[in-house]
Amino acid sequence: MRIRFGQDLDGEHGTLRVDELDAKTTGPLGLLGILEMQLGLPHREVPAIERVMAYRECLKRCDHPDRFYHKTFAVDDLETARTLLDWRDQWHLHGWSGVFSKEAPARLSDMQDVETEASGRVPMSEGQRLARVAARMRKRKPRISVLELCEPLEWHPWAWQEVLRQLPLSMQSPRPSASPDCLLGKLQAAFAAQASGDLPPKLHWVDDGSLAIVRGETPVSAGYWLSTLLSRSPRETLLVVPQPDALADTLPVYDLPRPNFQELSAFRPALQFLPLVLSQLWTPVDIHGLIKFMAHPLCSIPREISTKLAETVAAYPGIGGEPWQETVSKLQSRWKEKGLEWERADEKIRFWLEHERYPLGETAPITYVAERVAAVADHFRVRLGDPDPVRRAVFQGGHAQAVACQTALLALIEQGETGIGISKLQVLVNQCTSKGAGNPFRFAEAGSCRKISSPGAAVDPAERVVWWQLQAPSLPKPYPWSSVELASLLAAGVRMPGVTEELRKEALNWQKPILAAQGQAVLVLPPAGQEVHPLWLMIESLFEDDHKPQVADLETILERPGPGCRQIEAKPLPALKRWWRMPQGATLSPRDKESFSSLEAFLFNPYQWVLRYHAKLEPGRIVVAGDSFLLFGNLSHSLVERFFRWPEALRFDDEALRAWFAPAFDRLVETEGALLLMPGRKTELQNFRAELLRAMLALQAQLRAAGVVKVEPEVELAGVFVGGHLTGYADLLVTRADGRRAIIDMKWAGGKKYPDKLAKNRHLQLTLYGELVRQQYGVWPDLSYFIISQAKLIAPDQGFFPNAQRIMRDDDVKDEGALELWSRFLVTWNWRREFLDQGLIEVAVDDSEVAVAPADGMALEILNQNYNEYLALAGWEEEL
Repeated sequence: MRIRFGQDLDGEHGTLRVDELDAKTTGPLGLLGILEMQLGLPHREVPAIERVMAYRECLKRCDHPDRFYHKTFAVDDLETARTLLDWRDQWHLHGWSGVFSKEAPARLSDMQDVETEASGRVPMSEGQRLARVAARMRKRKPRISVLELCEPLEWHPWAWQEVLRQLPLSMQSPRPSASPDCLLGKLQAAFAAQASGDLPPKLHWVDDGSLAIVRGETPVSAGYWLSTLLSRSPRETLLVVPQPDALADTLPVYDLPRPNFQELSAFRPALQFLPLVLSQLWTPVDIHGLIKFMAHPLCSIPREISTKLAETVAAYPGIGGEPWQETVSKLQSRWKEKGLEWERADEKIRFWLEHERYPLGETAPITYVAERVAAVADHFRVRLGDPDPVRRAVFQGGHAQAVACQTALLALIEQGETGIGISKLQVLVNQCTSKGAGNPFRFAEAGSCRKISSPGAAVDPAERVVWWQLQAPSLPKPYPWSSVELASLLAAGVRMPGVTEELRKEALNWQKPILAAQGQAVLVLPPAGQEVHPLWLMIESLFEDDHKPQVADLETILERPGPGCRQIEAKPLPALKRWWRMPQGATLSPRDKESFSSLEAFLFNPYQWVLRYHAKLEPGRIVVAGDSFLLFGNLSHSLVERFFRWPEALRFDDEALRAWFAPAFDRLVETEGALLLMPGRKTELQNFRAELLRAMLALQAQLRAAGVVKVEPEVELAGVFVGGHLTGYADLLVTRADGRRAIIDMKWAGGKKYPDKLAKNRHLQLTLYGELVRQQYGVWPDLSYFIISQAKLIAPDQGFFPNAQRIMRDDDVKDEGALELWSRFLVTWNWRREFLDQGLIEVAVDDSEVAVAPADGMALEILNQNYNEYLALAGWEEEL
């Protein structure tokens, strides 16, 4: 067997495609697996967290107040175990036998004591596996005829050197590939001279096409330019992309085959599922996490149910409140109408959403947490047989994470732990996730160019080498050990490479892609202002000061396209037009039923009404919990409604109301406003509590002063108007002893907006509700607004509420009232209807060219475009 071996070749796809039997190009993990297989040393791969948990037990067994890790272990045992296990693994990889001298510093002596416990208990590290292989090779040789090294033997850790020395070795040294007459060839020769310790002559910049340095203002423009380059000869190109970015999705846009852009990430959907489940173990409920869980594409609750419940939680943040129960009841009815089994769905709701939770800051029983993690593992396990390979890969990642987490929790139980807090659980999940999972959609496509992520993997020549986004890399960091400890490590056989030595290796590896280029090397620099790669600084230093490399600006190139660029036709956005005209013969019939919200769009911006109710365009929605303004309004309405459902509510004095308010408010916030219980919102919650109590006391006082004997909250109203049926809900319909009625429309805020509506006689919503009450009872009710945040009741007069703040009407409407506004509404509706019957739809998004309503109609308003879900469909104004 012939093997080519390099430190950076695991998982890379940058080598030449050669048909050859019994040959392999691989990195450390691949070669170690081959050796173990041929030598009969089977090794079981274990999750990293399993090793951490085993080492944690060893640290715990050896722990006492004099240990150097004692205090940190008490604060964060998992992270301490992970860090110290990493120390141990590094030492084994560089030659440690597990023993230090008696004169070793305290920290090393402590680590030796722990090693005594860890030996045979902690699954083997790479260094220990190599030591086992080296020992076996002294008795039995693997079937390898030649092993070609891509780096000098001394570059490898000592445990690898012990193995490699027993194999038939040859050396592949990077050398110049381009013609010595071109600029690229001269740059390669300069690199080779530096590697030999010589001082090369200074270079002069010549634009001969062999070396190109370009910079784009954005990765998008750079990606477009690169696509034009790759479209001519993708198979002759080696692409160096250290960090996957937008380029992975840019190339397919231009019909180019995608290289292997596989990268590991902890933010894959399958790996997000377990953390979302575990975030729901605590109170107060993590509302944002709850919504994300129900909206997650892999949610274990049926999609129809989870979507509706997520929308309910967004409006009324919490679980178990009246809105929640109402939504569940509606879903149950709909489910049974379809002939579906509701019991199974209800069981999922109870298990995944309505389960037991524990106070934040305290611990949850580990057995309970392990049960929920096991349920996540089962959720993925039953999907591992999915016939689609992409979905199957997704499920495998989620299953592996859940199994690793479950194993770690069971290890904690075996080690005597009974509870686990949120911080420790988060650390555990992060360690179980490790490096993350791959993206199953970013597979290599046929005909794509070669691609590597590590510069050291450029071991084969290529006609063209492109280094994409030459950004600053992460550099070797100093060791966490003192000079005395490093000396003791060396005395114990631990040959740790120095930081200077590591930097030199990195510098030589950075040169490999340039040396591999036969015809052209292209360096794509990051946008101006970002730190560039040291390689670029090395290249600049090789040139004369007055003959530095020229950096081409890609935006300039794209503005003046050459013969190799593809012209893209510019398509302007649709222009903004005040009026839309329907096709000949098209009609928009009146709707059977209207409400205030639909009539407001019909009157003041008809195109919204058309798109929503006739075109039936539904805007895409991202379900998120509402802001404070909306949340406060919903909670206030709910609590007032609950209060007035009590038959004795009107008889409550202030003391009785306060006594009722405290537990009712707490329960309401817990089930419908848990967003306010989350960290950082305590002051906001207390302010809201005080404002709502003050408002309810003021409202009760207003009702008492008016002699109200009956309050009906959230009254459904229905009637007719010239356009069909009209419906609505009155917040409060109140009645005095003499039978006179009034409507109170509650608003959380709007201390300026609603008095202005009353003053200008534009309170259309109240007027519509008043007409519906008139149609039912034969008499117009009194109309008023109650501004909750200001605890203020406002009305056109004080005929019903003697203590209300009276809003005087403006002079031009001082003789008008709700009846006149109703008449103006009917005139305006008919006027709008005539336009629609003519095929004309007004698009009112600004004050320009506003249609003039009839003199006896309503004054038209421009609605707040912040709430216009169809604003982008209105068209676009041309920028000057």
